[in-house]
Amino acid sequence: MIFEPFEDMYVYIFQIDSANKIARLFPPKDYADANSDNHNPVRLGQKYVVPAQNRSFQLDDQVGRETIYFIIRTERDPMLETQYEALILAQNDSNQTLLIRNEWDQAMKLRAPEATLAPDTLVTSPQQSQQFVPTSPDLKNLCDGCVYIVNFEHR
Repeated sequence: MIFEPFEDMYVYIFQIDSANKIARLFPPKDYADANSDNHNPVRLGQKYVVPAQNRSFQLDDQVGRETIYFIIRTERDPMLETQYEALILAQNDSNQTLLIRNEWDQAMKLRAPEATLAPDTLVTSPQQSQQFVPTSPDLKNLCDGCVYIVNFEHR
């Protein structure tokens, strides 16, 4: 993923996989191959590559529907960060994970009832050597706090 902000802002990118596991893709916290410049706030005129130039995310063997959330804020979002941390802590308890995941989905819908960055996309397994390339986001005219969502089917 590549983006260039039109002003200084905070960008959050999360992925929830088909097992309801969440990962923060930007800013990276524990992703070893991430670019060290990928942190908030992002700066006007700088190009950001996630996870890093000449790096890519790998699909695992877990198939199913996955979702990427692209969230823009003019200020840091402690509430969003806290909700993410709660999901991370709850991931070992499937009942708790589903509850918090439902709360996450509701919070995202409230922020962006119609926001979808790209149509649902099919992603095939790595063995089939097909790439997933959604439409790149245009960071102009984005609203503060809006959520842009990409859903895809990993088969």
